[in-house]
Amino acid sequence: MNKLLVFTAEWCRPCKRLKTNLSNLPEQYANNVKTYNIDTQQEEAIKYRVEVVPTLITLDEAGKEVSRKLGIQSTEQLEQLIRNV
Repeated sequence: MNKLLVFTAEWCRPCKRLKTNLSNLPEQYANNVKTYNIDTQQEEAIKYRVEVVPTLITLDEAGKEVSRKLGIQSTEQLEQLIRNV
């Protein structure tokens, strides 16, 4: 399974909707999602060159970036990113 990095901000309305979709993910995927607030965790946002929120970055098991999505993703789309389909 892939790891999903989610970059958000408190002031971002689409990010709030995305958080709802993330909370609807089946429990089996919860350990594969890491959420970062770009205002308080700037070093991670810089490391991954995040310029827009929400940004979702999928990493393979070796930690290599395999995809990058901008904007809201449905719960089903989030599952697909993690499952690598």
